[in-house]
Amino acid sequence: MWDSLDDQYEQILFSSWQDFSRVVQGLILAAAIAVVLAALVYRSSALTGVANSLESVLTGVIGVVVLALILDLLLVGLGRLTTPRGIRV
Repeated sequence: MWDSLDDQYEQILFSSWQDFSRVVQGLILAAAIAVVLAALVYRSSALTGVANSLESVLTGVIGVVVLALILDLLLVGLGRLTTPRGIRV
């Protein structure tokens, strides 16, 4: 395993750098879009209600997803604790 990592070290490093670069570019683009949308919402009272509703919906969806992930991790942990070692694959 370590030999293959040594052989592909440069490729792994390059791919990691590309991934990091894409994340930073996405972050900068998202921040720019957020500033423009915030300025539009701030100037328009009609968009304020839409923005508040959208924020509430997204908060609820994210909360449900986080709760599902936590419950999934707990159930996987519980399954690991209660399954005999011989049955595990």
